[in-house]
Amino acid sequence: MKKLRLKDSCTQYTTNRNRYGDLVLTAGKTIACLYRDISQLNRGVNYREEMNIRGLFWFAPDATIAQGDVVKHDGLLYRIEDITTAKDLLRRNEVQFLKCAVSLYRAIS
Repeated sequence: MKKLRLKDSCTQYTTNRNRYGDLVLTAGKTIACLYRDISQLNRGVNYREEMNIRGLFWFAPDATIAQGDVVKHDGLLYRIEDITTAKDLLRRNEVQFLKCAVSLYRAIS
């Protein structure tokens, strides 16, 4: 399996709640990533369209990413909705990279 080249970088923020219950972004750290902007449409009942996923991030296997984390890339904030671990099951059964589906995140305060 080819090694994934992470040529972009993003900032991963930790979130806390203030006394009003709002999510507040605190300290951020820069991590290597690869980002692809996509728009996935879901056609439901009566052919109504709704956007589920805005883009995909790929991270190194040792990245500490969790569902619900907020990352910033090119001035936009994204919330991690789903994480898929990619393994090479035929050879070593090791995690090769993490693929994360993200949606746009707006901090309202």
